[in-house]
Order: sequence, then C-alpha cells, then structure tokens
Amino acid sequence: MGIRWEPQKINHLHEQMMDWMLANPQRPLKEMAPVFNVSVPFIYMLVNSALFQQELNRRHAELWGEIRVELKDKLQAAAHASLDKVLDALQAPECTSDFALSAMDKVTSKLGYGPARGAAGGQAPAPPVQVNVTINRGLLAQARAAMEAPRAAPASALEHDRGPCPREPEPVQSVGRGPVPVPVPVRGNL
Repeated sequence: MGIRWEPQKINHLHEQMMDWMLANPQRPLKEMAPVFNVSVPFIYMLVNSALFQQELNRRHAELWGEIRVELKDKLQAAAHASLDKVLDALQAPECTSDFALSAMDKVTSKLGYGPARGAAGGQAPAPPVQVNVTINRGLLAQARAAMEAPRAAPASALEHDRGPCPREPEPVQSVGRGPVPVPVPVRGNL
C-alpha cells in the first residue's frame, strides 16, 4: 500500500481546480495538469483526498442541488401522470387486448421482469444453466470400476474375416520381349 497524502487545508489553487472540474465535468482530470502546471499524479492524489472531496461535494451541491431536486420532481410527476393515463386506458371498455399486452410488456420490462436486452437492443444471451445430476454411490462405483478395468480387445478385432491374404505373384517367364505383366490384387486405395 502506497503513502497517502492529504492536504492540510484547501488553498486558492485547490479552489481553482474545483472550479475547472465543475465547469468541465466531461473532461478527464489529466487535462487539468497543463492548465495548472502540476503533475498528473499530484492531481489524482489531491482529487482523491477526503478534504478535497468534501469541499468539492459541498460546492457541487450549492451549484446543482436545486436543479437536481427540481428535475427529479418533474420526472416523478411525469411518470405518475403517464401511469395514470395508462391505467385509465386499461380500465376503459374499449381497451384492446393488444394494447393491454403491450402495456404489460413495457411496464414489466421497466420493473426488471422478463429477459434483459443486449447493448444493441437485441436479446441478451441466455445466462449459463447449471445442471445437477444425482447418482447413487453403488452405480458410480460400478462405472468407475468399469472405466479403470483393463480392456481386452474383442476377438473379432483380432481375426480377419476378409478372406485369405493376398499372395505374392509368381515370377513370370519372359517370352521374347520381356516379362508379361501380371495383375496383382490390391486392397484399399493407394
């Protein structure tokens, strides 16, 4: 485990770094090093210190706290209003089974029921399935003994039932111009 450095207090440079981070939340911290003429390891040590994080969180809440609360409240109100409309439509006598099925599918998927969707919106791969097989000890012992027993080659494998072995061709006597070719039986492909 390395040495952990903690600043004693927040100074003006630290405050400027916090301002840069709040103004550029999408940019990586290493881009801050040349702006303030400090090393990247220093930035990471400073930003990960408890004192810096505490002050950064306080300043972040001052700037964005009201906006976050307002947005969260609006999103919840929109969700409640849309769910009320869907419930009213489902209870109406003219509600079709297709609409009810579509609403059920969408609501249950948002609640986490049903198959998960992949990154491209397609079907996610099925999770691995574990299969447990129960075997009694006696049957398992018999199977192990059969596997460990020396295997004797079956008698039929040692015997050739293909007929007599081919013989060597008899020598051919020459009659005038040389030997006469004699056909030799060949088994299999060459």
